[in-house]
Amino acid sequence: MVKVATKVDAPIKLLWPKSMWLANDRGFTMLGLGDVVVPGIFVALALRYDVYQEQNGKGSRRVFFRACLTGYCLGLITTMGVMHVCKAAQPALLYIRRVTYNEHQSMAANEVMGVAALHASCQ
Repeated sequence: MVKVATKVDAPIKLLWPKSMWLANDRGFTMLGLGDVVVPGIFVALALRYDVYQEQNGKGSRRVFFRACLTGYCLGLITTMGVMHVCKAAQPALLYIRRVTYNEHQSMAANEVMGVAALHASCQ
């Protein structure tokens, strides 16, 4: 998979120079377009949900968007860290999806627990 992705010269990958501090060799680190688009759609849907909640007067904190964006950044950092430790290509979407989804689910659980506690205190 890495051979195919590095040989293709099409707009399906993002390349940037390797870190000077963590890598001794020169070259580029590659991130596939799918590693950006798939989580990007999830983050965009979280923002859309937060805007919908805001328009209906249910808060303006945008917690789901912030959680998903934070998860995406943490997933990228984890991917880069594992790539430097293992000195081999890693499937970025494996780490990005897990962290982004887990951040989103933890925010959803907090929202549900908050609503349940509010409902219980009103009775």
